[in-house]
Amino acid sequence: MTLVIDGFIGMYETEVEDKKTVLPGSYPAKKYRFLDAVARRVADYYLIDTEVRAREIVMRTRSKVFALPVGAPDWAVQHEPANGHDEMRILYYGNYIELHGLDVLVPAVRRASESRKIRFTLIGDGPSRAAVEAMTNNWPSGSRVVFLDPVPQEKLPKYIAENDLVLGVFGSSLKSRSVIANKVWQGLSSGRVVLTQVSPAMLEIEQIAGSALVQVEASEEAIATALVGLDLLRVDRGELSAHLEDYVQMKFERFLSAIRDVSPRSHWKF
Repeated sequence: MTLVIDGFIGMYETEVEDKKTVLPGSYPAKKYRFLDAVARRVADYYLIDTEVRAREIVMRTRSKVFALPVGAPDWAVQHEPANGHDEMRILYYGNYIELHGLDVLVPAVRRASESRKIRFTLIGDGPSRAAVEAMTNNWPSGSRVVFLDPVPQEKLPKYIAENDLVLGVFGSSLKSRSVIANKVWQGLSSGRVVLTQVSPAMLEIEQIAGSALVQVEASEEAIATALVGLDLLRVDRGELSAHLEDYVQMKFERFLSAIRDVSPRSHWKF
């Protein structure tokens, strides 16, 4: 028997760092960290989502580590640019958690709205939603901000198609700089410009994405400057969706090729 463990959603990372439902240093936090370590230790193959995370994990395990990209779902198909409006339409969707950096992102969009006409749509919910909504009081005239509750995944294509630009993640955690968020894959595969923070993880796809992927430092000034100066008409989307899918397929084929001839361990050592 070959044991393959998908470590994409680690227990410590999710409960302690993302959701903050457990305090660092507490018994549950130590338990989650221990279980994550056991998973890395006992697996014949340990799967993670980016090359950056794979390089970090391989130093802490005897398992063979493979980076398998999240990629985009079938509904993320390439759309033509959303023409017919005189405003830049920006879409944020996701939970209201620190990973996404809304505390920096919202003031940055507001600042950009003082220089160009923007419609800013936010889809999602979370403990900080009220605080985020309060940030949008006295929004610059001529621009607008719209808050929507979470929608089923099958309805996301409609909102992505209606907007020009999808926002990625701008958090300050190690995770935010080591992942390629689902919405980055989805936005690019849907033919939209994606603005996200510069990070080592993005090196994996930046050549494939080309000008459709805009990376900036996670600061109010850098994000606002990028939004004001972005010329959507000059973005080359080409066959981006197909190129991204080819990359994902290649990575999975390498993993499947390796696992076909695996010789599972006869015992584990701790």
